[in-house]
Formats: sequence, C-alpha cells, structure tokens
Amino acid sequence: LIRYLAVGDAFLIKANLFIPGMIAFALAHFMYILALGFHLVELKYGFLLYGFYTIMLYILMPGLTGVFIYAVPIYGFMLATMTWCSLTAMNRCKVDSWWISRITGIGGVLWMTSDAVLAYNKFINEVPYQDMLIMVSYYLGQLGITLSSFICWKKYDVFVDSKKAK
Repeated sequence: LIRYLAVGDAFLIKANLFIPGMIAFALAHFMYILALGFHLVELKYGFLLYGFYTIMLYILMPGLTGVFIYAVPIYGFMLATMTWCSLTAMNRCKVDSWWISRITGIGGVLWMTSDAVLAYNKFINEVPYQDMLIMVSYYLGQLGITLSSFICWKKYDVFVDSKKAK
C-alpha cells in the first residue's frame, strides 16, 4: 500500500505524470477499501460523500479535457468510496476513546479534502496556500488511517498479547 502512495507522490512531482500518479493513488484507494472492508452501512455517509463527489464533478467538468474527462470521475468515485469505508470503519473499531475511534474516518475525510483542493487548483482556479492545504491534509489523513490500523487491530499484536500473559 505504501508503495502505491510513494509512487503516486513521485509521479505528481512532474506535471506530465499526473495520470500515472492518479492511477497509483487509485490503486491505494482500492487497497484501503479492501483493508477497511466495504460494508453497505452508514448510508448517510454514502449519500453525503457521493453528493460531495457529484458537486465536485459538476464544478470540475468544465476544466477537464482529454483523458481527464474519464479519469477524474473514476478516481473521484474511488476516493468517495474509500472515504465512506473509512467513516464506516470508525464505528466498527471499539476502543475506550471517542477520538481514537474516529481517527480512521477523520483520516479519510482529510485525504478527500486534500484531493478536492488539488483537483480544483489543477483544473479550475488557483487556490491560495494550495501546497500547504494539500500536503497538510494529505499527510494528516494518511497518518490518521495508518494509526487507526495500529489502534483498532491491536488485539492481533503479539506484543500486546505477551504483556497480558505476564
């Protein structure tokens, strides 16, 4: 999973490699969907996210040309689905802290925010402080999703189990 993110980051450094970068990130979204599990629950999140996705497409479509006319809607659908999975996963992770149980969903929403700013900046109009907004929300989103995997699945950790045995 990390390799897809690293490859995507590397591709996005060069403007002419944006499509390969999108493909790498779409693969990462797919891997997150598999890891988080797709559960047709929390439909309110699905409606909200696919509604946001539809509004963003409406805003972005006038600025899309060539292969982006097809690539952006497909990528956006993958992103919205991954974010939905992250929001439903936060309710399946049963831990004592409300904030810790929400870290997966917050991470997904931050990643979606990062990509929305990036897309608007690339295809419609320059966003003030875009680099900071994109990178901070992207890396905090990744951190949230990654930390949640350690927190929510700690029952499978050998070290945690060995401490309980003592």
